[in-house]
Amino acid sequence: MLQEQESGTDSASEKEDHVGFARVYSLSMDCLSQCIERIPEKDQHALLMELCSSFSDQQMINVLKEKKGLHVIRESHVHESLCEIPEDLLAKVSLEAVRLQRQKIQVDCQSFSQTYKDLDILQDFRPDEWFLRRNTIVKAVVDGLASPETNYFHRCLALEHLYNLQGMSFVGPCSFMTNVSLLAISNSKLTIDMFGKVLPGGSYPTLKAWTRDLSPEPKEFPSGDCMVAIDNDQIVQRKWKVKAGQKARVSVVTSVCQAEVDSGGSLQTRGDLAPR
Repeated sequence: MLQEQESGTDSASEKEDHVGFARVYSLSMDCLSQCIERIPEKDQHALLMELCSSFSDQQMINVLKEKKGLHVIRESHVHESLCEIPEDLLAKVSLEAVRLQRQKIQVDCQSFSQTYKDLDILQDFRPDEWFLRRNTIVKAVVDGLASPETNYFHRCLALEHLYNLQGMSFVGPCSFMTNVSLLAISNSKLTIDMFGKVLPGGSYPTLKAWTRDLSPEPKEFPSGDCMVAIDNDQIVQRKWKVKAGQKARVSVVTSVCQAEVDSGGSLQTRGDLAPR
């Protein structure tokens, strides 16, 4: 049985005004749950906190483990605690933990989706620093799967790929630099578009627009000694049918590269070196 003993006057108003009003509860082990239910919630909380403070960590864990469906994760022993949790429950926890990051990931994508347009940012790009600024949960997933030998550029590619799964269209800097390398090696629209579907590295028109905007104005030719290289990229399409309006696709792109050898040189002014 639960008994509440009160000390004070008989007046209800005087009981409320009395700050030192003592609440004493007696518990019976024969009907312990009924007795606890009759204790006010505030006092239940105080009683529970006092009991927890008198227990050791291991005693608390042993008590909590006896309750069905309740699992304990100790901050100081996370690995050991997770090993005791069933795998299906771990999968549910991991799924919900990642789902909670969807909105944060979208905000993070917007923060760097346009950085690929700035050549200075790409030239000074540090994969380790960029990776450390990303979402903590997704970053932990990549770190947990990666081996210690995996470099940060590969980790950034994996993180961008995971970001891409949430459905938002963006261009990641690491994937974009990978596609730029493919464009320089293959010069194939099909290859660029194929990898652009797998990784958020941009499509072929995106890369062509980026290369076109690299030098919108012709640079002034150096006054000193300079080495010049010219490359013609020609595309000629043959069509064997003869009919009205039949036109062949012809494209010629001339690339000019100039590298200054000596800013104070005078080789260009020497007459004996002029072509004859």
